[in-house]
Amino acid sequence: MRELNVNEIREVSGGFGLISAAIGFVVGGASSAMSGGSAGNIASSAFLGAISGMFGGLAGATTGAVRGLSAANSVAFGVASGAAGQP
Repeated sequence: MRELNVNEIREVSGGFGLISAAIGFVVGGASSAMSGGSAGNIASSAFLGAISGMFGGLAGATTGAVRGLSAANSVAFGVASGAAGQP
């Protein structure tokens, strides 16, 4: 295992994406609320939306296999968020 150089550190800096997780949280919860979901549905959708957003932010900050896996996770959690939000 090797240490990252300065350029590699800058490339992955912020990959966790609190902003993208917050956006996913809001969008997941709002979509469930607008479709008439219960409080539990809204909370589940918001939580799964935040995870989807977090992986989406990671996919945008990386390359190669990590990007592909993060994008796939983002889509999977987005689908789960939609399913959890149905009344």
